[in-house]
Amino acid sequence: MFGQTSKRDGQHCAACEKYSAGVHFHPVPARKKSNDEHQFKVGDSVSITLHTGRIVDGTVRAIVEKTDGIRLQVDYGKDETALVELWRVHRK
Repeated sequence: MFGQTSKRDGQHCAACEKYSAGVHFHPVPARKKSNDEHQFKVGDSVSITLHTGRIVDGTVRAIVEKTDGIRLQVDYGKDETALVELWRVHRK
């Protein structure tokens, strides 16, 4: 799951070209994230997780670019809005 293991008794490991004395973990390349899952536009219906842990349905009203990343202004409820990070937003 985290990588391939090989148990060697002080032998040369051909996979990573290092001398291995015991259990050795081979690196596994990271999976690239799809940009499609974080592509939102004004008017999209989304579910967001608020800082309290509550999950609400809302509508994207604005996309705000800040120095620390992109945030979405989302309307939910009767007269409530939230400025949320992308990791808190899920497509409906």
